[in-house]
Amino acid sequence: GMGMPSTAIYVILASVVAPALVSMGVTPLAAHMFIFYFGIMSFLTPPVAVASYVAAGLAQADMWQTGWVGMRLAAVAFVLPFLWAYNPALLLDGSWLAILIVTCTTFSAMLLIARSVRVVRGQGLGVVAFCVLLGGVIVAIATSPIWLGPESLFALAAAGAGVALYYAMPAVFERAVPRAAATYRASS
Repeated sequence: GMGMPSTAIYVILASVVAPALVSMGVTPLAAHMFIFYFGIMSFLTPPVAVASYVAAGLAQADMWQTGWVGMRLAAVAFVLPFLWAYNPALLLDGSWLAILIVTCTTFSAMLLIARSVRVVRGQGLGVVAFCVLLGGVIVAIATSPIWLGPESLFALAAAGAGVALYYAMPAVFERAVPRAAATYRASS
């Protein structure tokens, strides 16, 4: 995207990148949504980060720090296009059961990612181990419709387990890493 208007981004990427994605087996709808979405994400990601620079100017903050914080807070936004490229049911292209399951698993994974970006950095090996374990759980839940099948009820059970973990995470985090949990509570 490189900070161009959204129409120009789409025209360039649709002529250059979309045919390659379609030839790799991605459905045309998912391929075009993928390129348009990531073209628009250039407004958020450094070094271009047009939206982050404007926000930093309005807040009178450091533009690089604003860009990196914006990327961290938009972690879900970077994962979503890959999910719909592998499972078009997320774009409402499939049976109602496949759409329901992929929506539930994606929502569950997004909840966990949103909760995990609040984890305090620099608090030792316990936090790193917790984040790695949580990252594995998030990837397993988000990709479960892909490797279990689009209409698998086990994927729906994984989504339910993810929502339960979302509500239990503050208590689990406090038991796993007590010192970092105290800092986490203090920052809330």
